[in-house]
Amino acid sequence: MGKLIQFCTRASRFDGPFGPDVGWPAAGMGYFVVTDSGRIIAVDGGHPEDAEDLLSLMESYCPHCIPEVDLWIITHPHRDHHGALTRICSDIELRKRVKINRLCYYFPNEYIDREGRNCCVHDNGLLSEAAESVLAQQVLPTVDQCINVDGAEVRFLFTPTDCSILNRAGNANLCSLIFTVKGSHRTAMFTGDAYNRNMQIVVWRYPGALKCDILQAPHHGLCDTANAEFYRAVSPEILLVPISAAGDRCMHSGLYADSDYLKANLELEGSAKEIYRAYQGHVEITL
Repeated sequence: MGKLIQFCTRASRFDGPFGPDVGWPAAGMGYFVVTDSGRIIAVDGGHPEDAEDLLSLMESYCPHCIPEVDLWIITHPHRDHHGALTRICSDIELRKRVKINRLCYYFPNEYIDREGRNCCVHDNGLLSEAAESVLAQQVLPTVDQCINVDGAEVRFLFTPTDCSILNRAGNANLCSLIFTVKGSHRTAMFTGDAYNRNMQIVVWRYPGALKCDILQAPHHGLCDTANAEFYRAVSPEILLVPISAAGDRCMHSGLYADSDYLKANLELEGSAKEIYRAYQGHVEITL
């Protein structure tokens, strides 16, 4: 019986100014699954300053050995998602505390954001160096690819392979991987910082086949993305929101009252039986 842990990043505890006038400080995002035999599937991890806290949390689940991350998935090339990993891999003392077997990511160098920049190139280099520093195999996921880790099955539903439908439509959030992790009792859906377009593609690709028990809310539950059709297809009982205290307050302040994205997010929250927000602390769920 595996366990899914939502990591409370330092940035998720931020409770200061937040909104269009001051900016949207990223909350960071980190999850990991521990299988029955203690193998780990990690998802993102947060900012660089989260590295030691993340390792300590992993160590608490592996008291008799060094944590072994069989598969570390980075959803997309933003520092609040891959910063903890890249810091671990660049620090000799930190990387002694964990074994990383495979590093999975897909940052297409040909992706062009709305400002006309190839914004994945730099982060691609960082992740390649990180993998080499810990001698981890680099995995480039493909749609419908399944990876089994000690009975837990990872299945990729969206990868940014076709940049022609993503280019110049936003930032690197559009490169977010969407995938499921299936345990013996529950299946969790991870979306990274996916935008509406990513989710719509998944709905078109898998009509009637997206139901999951757990959903990680896309882009920290902020009101700049949502897809009601996707949410209804997944229909999760448990909602995980990697958001900061300040961000959560702002999203529910009435500032976005006329937003269709907010309406979809509120519908999702209303239909879920349980909601766990990252700033409330680490959460463990049976998978």
